[in-house]
Amino acid sequence: MNRFLLFFLVFTTASAVLHGLLAWRLHARGIPRARLIAVVGTCLLPLGRASRLLDLPDGFAVIEGAALLELAAVVVVAPLLVLLDFGTDRAVPAAQPGRRAALQKVSLGVATATGVIPPLWGIRARRDLDVVELPVRLPRLPKALDGYTIVQVSDVHVGEFLDEKDLARILERIRAHRADLVVMTGDLVHDRARHIPPAVAWLARLSALARHGAVAIPGNHEHYVGRDLVLSAISATGVRVLINQHTRIAEADGGGFVVGGVEDAFHGSDPAQAFREAPPDRARILLAHQPQIVRATAGVGVDLQLSGHTHGGQIRPLGPVAVGVLYPWVSGRYQVGPTTLYVNRGLGTSGPPSRVAVPPEVTKVVLVAG
Repeated sequence: MNRFLLFFLVFTTASAVLHGLLAWRLHARGIPRARLIAVVGTCLLPLGRASRLLDLPDGFAVIEGAALLELAAVVVVAPLLVLLDFGTDRAVPAAQPGRRAALQKVSLGVATATGVIPPLWGIRARRDLDVVELPVRLPRLPKALDGYTIVQVSDVHVGEFLDEKDLARILERIRAHRADLVVMTGDLVHDRARHIPPAVAWLARLSALARHGAVAIPGNHEHYVGRDLVLSAISATGVRVLINQHTRIAEADGGGFVVGGVEDAFHGSDPAQAFREAPPDRARILLAHQPQIVRATAGVGVDLQLSGHTHGGQIRPLGPVAVGVLYPWVSGRYQVGPTTLYVNRGLGTSGPPSRVAVPPEVTKVVLVAG
């Protein structure tokens, strides 16, 4: 079964279960049409997905966006209502129905506010860009390159919820940091081919800002859009695309260093192949969309791996917990054997068009020699 279809079916089933829980607790409060509310909420997500499958204009994305925001709220509201009602039933005797009803009204208000306000606030917060400076010492880096700056962008997800105005604003923030090299670690475009031209044009403008241009690798969303369409468009701008390959950077400065890039983990990443015939005495930086590739770098001599994919969980508190079940590397810096791993939180969103206490990120990597 197609991986994306399987994910959608699991997501829709979970949505139906959560809406069922919500209907149960609303019905217990005597709220009219509780079941209808649950049915409508469950149906929003398939309707939103249908708008994408039918390739309707971007304005129809509001259906899917609303469905995902509503689901993000229900994920919190439904279980919280169950827990609060359980506590009320234990604390208040059945002989006091008036008190129980009053507490149920309070708990409904608390659960609704807790579930609804954060994702709605996150619609605005998803534009609060954070530039993170990351100094990394590389023993094999030439002294001439001490202080060399790499700007990493990841998980841009250009589409209905991150448009050309957003891209222009991000580019101006990056311009101020005078990058020597720009690296894009996957998921440039969200899932529609018509968003490829503005996304690629933006990446080309980023490349022009850097002394040594830009390097890009594919993520899983490139495969949803059409991998060859995206990567050929990127290559046509002069940006180097690395798929289980490497390139040498700044060779005139004491021999430079090596940047390798791999295919997405779901589609055949091979770090050993990426660095085949690379000079062994040069520092090695690996671009890998998904962080778990770090498990396959043993013996490859990777000093630094730059990844994305996780979005840092995107919506706290549950997002990072859910991501942590799949990956022990959610966001930030980790040391995995001899390799420093850095997981960028991304610029765009996937799922709900919202970020709650997980701001979008550009990473400014400052290389330190020795």
